[in-house]
Amino acid sequence: GIDFSTSSSRVFYYQPVMLYSVLPDATQAGSTITLHGENFHPSNLLSCWFQLDGDDEYVSVPATYISSTKIECLIPPLIKGIAQLWVSTDNRESGRSLNSLDFEVLDFLSLVSITPSAGSLLGGTQLGLQGTGFDEHSSTICRF
Repeated sequence: GIDFSTSSSRVFYYQPVMLYSVLPDATQAGSTITLHGENFHPSNLLSCWFQLDGDDEYVSVPATYISSTKIECLIPPLIKGIAQLWVSTDNRESGRSLNSLDFEVLDFLSLVSITPSAGSLLGGTQLGLQGTGFDEHSSTICRF
């Protein structure tokens, strides 16, 4: 027999996503990250998944399509620590990227004091910062 359909449904097949890098590779919740890879395509279901080390659950957030090699995601609140970062093209496991990237969600900085309280107008005064949430593995920059 012959099989045929009168339906006009279309089926799309996309190459799986491959992730190459995430910038920055550590930041705080609420920040935007940029992922570089290949085979991204525009979709309302494009999403970033964060899975904390040792946790079976993941947090999913919508991704913004920039190009076939670049997307952006907002770091979701309420997660902190080392996470595996995946991308899904259909917001389900069936559309998950071929690989994941390590990503670190940092604590928020809380500044308690800055010493000295005054310095030279010419600059060059070394400052001492006291507070919580500083990360020994990343650089902290002061801007005035």
